[in-house]
Amino acid sequence: MLFYTKKSLVSVAFIVSAICFSAFAVSARDAAPPVEGYEIKVQLSDFKNDTLLLGYYLADKQYIKDTSIRDKSTGFFTFKGAKTLPSGMYMLVLPPENQFLQLLISDKEQHFTLIAHDADITKGYKLQNAPENEQFFKYIDFIANQSKAANLLKAERTKDTTKAPAIKTKLENLDASVKKYQEEVIRNNPGTTLAMLLKATVEIEGPNFNIKNEDSLKLANYYYYKEHWFDNHDLKNPAMLRTPVLYGRLDYYITKLTPQHPDSVGESIVRVLEMMKPAKETFQYYFVHYLNEYSKNTIVGFDAVYVKLAKKYIPTGITDSFIDKEQREKIMKDATALEPVLIGKKGANLRMFRQDSSIVNLYDVKSKYTILYFWAPDCSHCKKSIPHLVDFYKKWKTKNVEIFCVCNQPIGTVKTCWEAVKERNMGEWINVADPYELSHYRSAYRVLTTPKIYVLDQDKTIISKDISSEQLDDLMTRIVEEDAKSAGGGKSK
Repeated sequence: MLFYTKKSLVSVAFIVSAICFSAFAVSARDAAPPVEGYEIKVQLSDFKNDTLLLGYYLADKQYIKDTSIRDKSTGFFTFKGAKTLPSGMYMLVLPPENQFLQLLISDKEQHFTLIAHDADITKGYKLQNAPENEQFFKYIDFIANQSKAANLLKAERTKDTTKAPAIKTKLENLDASVKKYQEEVIRNNPGTTLAMLLKATVEIEGPNFNIKNEDSLKLANYYYYKEHWFDNHDLKNPAMLRTPVLYGRLDYYITKLTPQHPDSVGESIVRVLEMMKPAKETFQYYFVHYLNEYSKNTIVGFDAVYVKLAKKYIPTGITDSFIDKEQREKIMKDATALEPVLIGKKGANLRMFRQDSSIVNLYDVKSKYTILYFWAPDCSHCKKSIPHLVDFYKKWKTKNVEIFCVCNQPIGTVKTCWEAVKERNMGEWINVADPYELSHYRSAYRVLTTPKIYVLDQDKTIISKDISSEQLDDLMTRIVEEDAKSAGGGKSK
């Protein structure tokens, strides 16, 4: 139900504020506005503050666009600028309580006047040259009245549960009336920001699949909703960026509907970016948003998403207008360096040296799992990490797990490696160094800081990385369990 269930509240979320909206019919003047610039005049007779703010939505945030001081002679606040405002949802913010009144701005509605008492427009208002906002306020008034009726019915149902079936029917009728009204507004206002917003609040209705198996039915519904999730969201419309409805839709699609695997997440983000391409600013905003989000690498392995986005879009030139050349080059350099050490890639072989100068190759380690550990004697974090590594090895050394421990020291200080190995009881596993850096291990494994850990399988393919030594025991337990399930056809041994 669109106006009384938790799910349906999403459909009117963009009109919820500290203010109760209402409206009555007034005649709109359809004079054509000037081609460029904006001028919005506001008179709020009961608002005592001399400062009024014009704000706007951008993805999941709100910003102040303009500030106006009341004209003492006319009582009007005037927001004026030489450049046309981008289409979307804006708000008049009333300090100091910061109540706000939402407005729609479109290419055709940049010059209009609003006269009201204060933020509570249920006291009455007049609009001039703002037919789309008048429709918007009428819609809000309708929704408010339907919500009030629904709340009264729910209260009645709580008092007398015997009326529940009859009240259920009445609520369904209210819901149907809301849907019908939405459809009428969308149909009668084609191409408007209002129609775009209302359509975005309409939930997707899937087909009735003729599938008896419950699990198969759930899967069919999942694939349908994932495929059609944006059917009612016009991602190519530039106005969508400046509304509060798109960001949540995108976030749910990426984090809930998409399996949380780097490949799947990357494909979903590319899908939405491709749909956004005609709306250049929307594409720019969300490309930068997702690139920054996955550059943080807060979830192991998701740096693959960063690499995918960088390599797919930056070389094409589509980012040239909003990312400068130096930054683009830096991003591509980072992505190129990250790509060989993504999870699923085969790690580079390392030809290293023991203390006695004998040679050891990483690929010659025959264990089923290899922990590749980079450290330095003077690294304080390494000093805290190594005792956990020692405990881990005591438990796992008989379970086909080896540690290939690379000391990150040049020729002049490499002797401190062997001193620290003895001092910290690190002698049981494979301890090596490459003081002349012949193996280029720093670049091969992106060793920018220490300690740094990679977990490799028997083929030296990277199966995890960038974790702490404290996490190794739990991680290896999960890896072994998953391998056992795979070997047993899905059942743990």
